[in-house]
Amino acid sequence: MSLLEVHAKLSFQKLAPFLGLSNTKYTVNAKCPYCGSYSWSVCQDNRNLEEWHYCSQCKVSGSVLAMAADCLEVPETEILDVLLDRLGLTITDNDRSDFENARKYRKQFKFVWAEAQENMKFLRQPEYQYLYNMGWQKPAAMGLERFIEGPCQLFGMLKSETANAYLGSVFSKSSRPMLAIVPYFINSTAIGGFACFPKHREIFVTCHRDNKEFCLPGEIGFAGLQLLDQLQSKHVIVTSMLSPMIMLQMKNFNTSKIPLPILSSRYEYGTLSETQWSSLGGRNLILWEHKPTSAMLHQAMMTNANIAFLGPNKNRDRFNESIGTRYWSWVQHEPAVDTLNKIIRTARPFEHTLNNWSRSAPWEEKIELLKDAEQYSTPVYDLVHRALKPGFNSEFGRRITVPTRSRSSDHLVGYTVVIERQSQWFNRTGHVRLAGILRVEHILIRENSREYVGYLKTDKKKIDFQVPVKNANWSYLNNLLIENEILPRSGRLVVHSSNNQKNENFCPFDAACRFEPPTIVRGLEKIGWDGEGFQFRRSRLIDGVFHSIPDFTFQDGVPGPQLTRCQLTKDVCTSLARDNIEMEATWALAIALAAQVTAACVGLPTYGILINCSKIDAAISTLYNRMEIRRGDYKHWPHGWPRRLDDFKNIKQYESTGFFVTAMCNLKKTINEIIVVDLQKLELQPRLFSYSADKIVLNYLRHFTQLRTKMPVGSVKNWENWIKFTSKQFCELFKFAEKKRLDAALKRISVQ
Repeated sequence: MSLLEVHAKLSFQKLAPFLGLSNTKYTVNAKCPYCGSYSWSVCQDNRNLEEWHYCSQCKVSGSVLAMAADCLEVPETEILDVLLDRLGLTITDNDRSDFENARKYRKQFKFVWAEAQENMKFLRQPEYQYLYNMGWQKPAAMGLERFIEGPCQLFGMLKSETANAYLGSVFSKSSRPMLAIVPYFINSTAIGGFACFPKHREIFVTCHRDNKEFCLPGEIGFAGLQLLDQLQSKHVIVTSMLSPMIMLQMKNFNTSKIPLPILSSRYEYGTLSETQWSSLGGRNLILWEHKPTSAMLHQAMMTNANIAFLGPNKNRDRFNESIGTRYWSWVQHEPAVDTLNKIIRTARPFEHTLNNWSRSAPWEEKIELLKDAEQYSTPVYDLVHRALKPGFNSEFGRRITVPTRSRSSDHLVGYTVVIERQSQWFNRTGHVRLAGILRVEHILIRENSREYVGYLKTDKKKIDFQVPVKNANWSYLNNLLIENEILPRSGRLVVHSSNNQKNENFCPFDAACRFEPPTIVRGLEKIGWDGEGFQFRRSRLIDGVFHSIPDFTFQDGVPGPQLTRCQLTKDVCTSLARDNIEMEATWALAIALAAQVTAACVGLPTYGILINCSKIDAAISTLYNRMEIRRGDYKHWPHGWPRRLDDFKNIKQYESTGFFVTAMCNLKKTINEIIVVDLQKLELQPRLFSYSADKIVLNYLRHFTQLRTKMPVGSVKNWENWIKFTSKQFCELFKFAEKKRLDAALKRISVQ
């Protein structure tokens, strides 16, 4: 989860002002900061939200953070701290560790790929035979230099020891001394993963394999993307069939130095985003497969791509084959350019191609596609159902793949499939895994913790929850149901379907995040002025407008108003226009509070407020409550909103912020740097205080945020002037108030 948070905080939109660059939308050509041509674009990795840039003119490419290091002339190892400091942000030690681990994986992947390419210069007969068996052999007429410059840009050979050291211990001792690897590039410089081929079986390795972070579903990358700037075609063909793609490129490099416009990608289950495809530079996209799949149809719908189903003639025994001798023979049958042109010619809009396929496809394949679409997404299911016209409707389901862990430790042991249908979670065999639907709507990020915020919906009711990530597990869900007096018929929330329960040991909250990716919300810590507006518990006030925020962003016990908006309605104005001494005391305290809360906006030090009264009774407590002033801590107070403090000795010893209100009986001595509200000789009645008193300061702050941009710089030099300015604004804003009470209230305020 942490990398998502780091990259979301350090987006190009936020960094552009510090780098002296104008903000630009994704995929839009802008002025390149390196060469000045209008061929520069910013794109985003749709798995961890990392942003990177690319210029099609000068070919400069890299991550946005690396570019920021260049612009600010800061070492790349220090740029994270520099940017966080300038933006006023912080990250936890775990976040920093995950970020550094991601950088370490990227460096390891670059090293592995460099060594794999270097090994291609020194291949021996066993390696040549190994490549021949895969159909990736070097043509006899192709020289070594041409081989290195062409086909070796697509794949390399790596020693098994190096693969185990840098890519994980996934290759057995019985594997070949050297194995072929194919890099999948996220962009022209960053590698997202490797397809490795020990013993002719494919193993895919990514930097996310340890699942130490939450990653959005999406394409891991594209094989051949590093050759994109050499492509001379308005079309680009993308296929999941890696081996045929490499064989076509191999054959093409035998007669040409220009690569074919064909790439290989990998599709995953989940709600995929479109941002990764922006790296293809706006070319016409053609998806080439040997048969339709839900993931491929989803990509076609998302990018408005054409589809082509082309390959060797199918037979009864091997109709799904996409590698091996049949594809090898088919690729070798005619020139690679002719094969490519045939794919482009036969490509049609996805809906048209699917309709044509459905006319001749075997019924078994249609049922397989329909079942796959049922468990993917509603738009894909509707598309397949229209094309196949099966004559029946099935309930739409959704499918995700989630990692499982060892019960004795937190170590990953594999993956399992979860299907959501009929308001429940099932496994592949149809047994219930969760008797309800779990949704994580938000992931709340605080300085030292993370929390899941969402709901659990059963057939009886909907239960909201907010739970720390470390406590989010199956036990928490069962306890949640027990607390709400709900249990499924089985008496348990989870129903295990087999004796082999290692496939059931997955995190339900991780699965919920994969069904619908949550919104990342930064937890808030402080009430008051934040440099742009005023932050309250449930809203933020900027330029006179209240912007609502979720209730869960603040922890319990936060002070200040709870209102998300504040209107001076007729009833409110009538209540505040009362002609009594209670209203006079309310106006006096409100002016002092407004001056205290807004002092930081103009660079004045904050002064506390002292209520000088004849006695501290129920009337003073009622005044505190009406103005939303609650008791707080003497020592630790991060908020820009006052709290009630009663012990003046502790105030002098511990209080250092100036955001407090206290009361003292019959003040006689002078106290420095404090606002005095003199309420002596007033016999106040608690029942006569207006319930709308809390709206006074809120309405003034709304007025103040609209006024602040017009205030001349340096107009406020001391606290006496600031009180006079605030009083004048009160008279202009609250014209409906009883004038004699306002005038009397102003005379009760003094600054010592």
